[in-house]
Amino acid sequence: MMGHCFLYGGPGFPGGSIDTATVTIEDCPDLDIHETIQPLTENSTLEGEKHDSVVSLCMAWDLPLPTANNMKWLHDKLLLHVVLGRSTKHVKQLRTGLKETGIWPVLSDRADVVKLLFPCDKEDDSCTHYMAHAESRV
Repeated sequence: MMGHCFLYGGPGFPGGSIDTATVTIEDCPDLDIHETIQPLTENSTLEGEKHDSVVSLCMAWDLPLPTANNMKWLHDKLLLHVVLGRSTKHVKQLRTGLKETGIWPVLSDRADVVKLLFPCDKEDDSCTHYMAHAESRV
């Protein structure tokens, strides 16, 4: 997946764009943000620490503060941002780093090198082989 992201400019979006992507709360990689966003789906009023953490997140990402009318919309926007927006930013940063180090031309010109640098889990036995070898030395 990472190799594909580098070569084609980031993760693909189901349906073709970030606006039509289907994302669920289980897709959220950050557990703290997952816990912050989750109460927005429960159709209840946010109180105390839950309200403060949602407000803090909204302010950090330049989104409106939660109200009774925008809870579902805010949940969806926060979720899209954390799952797709932030990962796209990270992919762009990694891609820039590959260009600056000179690895990018090699990845662009030689597809066989991509498989060596970014192996698929099912094709990569080197990690398990290395660990087995390391355990036998202990």
